[in-house]
Amino acid sequence: MRLRTDRVSLITDDQAMGTESVTAPSDVFYVVESVGTARRREHRTSSPLYETRPQAEAEGARLRQANPAKDYSVWMRTTHIEPPQWLFDVVMADGTVIPAAR
Repeated sequence: MRLRTDRVSLITDDQAMGTESVTAPSDVFYVVESVGTARRREHRTSSPLYETRPQAEAEGARLRQANPAKDYSVWMRTTHIEPPQWLFDVVMADGTVIPAAR
């Protein structure tokens, strides 16, 4: 997975521990590539996680334009863990990135 960094800034541990607590959203959106036949389909995450659906849709459109023969769709996932933690980085609407829980 490659993360575009043209308008993205990373939240560091020092910033996350500052007075402004930055947490990942409990709902995220991401692009999935589906491969295979109708009988046997596999799904692969093809993007980082995004705070908003329009972010994920824009990434899906970019991927479809770059790879028109591939099948991409936007999926949503919700976590009930408090505070929310994800296995992939989350790109917030303002372009900051909340690193995955490691």
